[in-house]
Amino acid sequence: RCAVREGVGMSGGAIDWGPVLEPGGAWSPLVHVGASPEVVARHNAGLAYLATPYTNEVLVKGKWSFERSVMLSTLAARHLLLLMREGVTAVSPIVQAAEMLHAQPSVPGRKVSPLDHARWTEWCRPMFVASQLVVVPNIPGWDRSEGIWAEVQAALAHNTPVFVYGGAR
Repeated sequence: RCAVREGVGMSGGAIDWGPVLEPGGAWSPLVHVGASPEVVARHNAGLAYLATPYTNEVLVKGKWSFERSVMLSTLAARHLLLLMREGVTAVSPIVQAAEMLHAQPSVPGRKVSPLDHARWTEWCRPMFVASQLVVVPNIPGWDRSEGIWAEVQAALAHNTPVFVYGGAR
């Protein structure tokens, strides 16, 4: 993930979304809580970065699960489709990375670890930097994902709008 401000909003290892999602809070001009693909389309300012859960959700007993990876990339792809239907062009590092990992057994040569955080962070960074907004769909695990948290923090640090489908109070 494209972490920039690690530890901000973390409380005892848990993510505290409260200050970010708070209506009328410091971040409220940039954070659109309870958003949808239609809301994103109305505010669309260019390429959207789809931030979806992966690492913590794909592990089963500490090991990468192909089946869970397929499930998570499919959920993310559904949200890409919903955005595309609304005229929003979006990228999803999870869909792309998962599909590469799924194809890996049939590709000769050196294997890439699905859990190599540093490598995947560097790989996704150009997509994140090129994006003009961040979209966080309501996929189970979004609110406990350290990767999504880091991406939202990085977006806010650069005054990039963030659209969070869940989190409405």
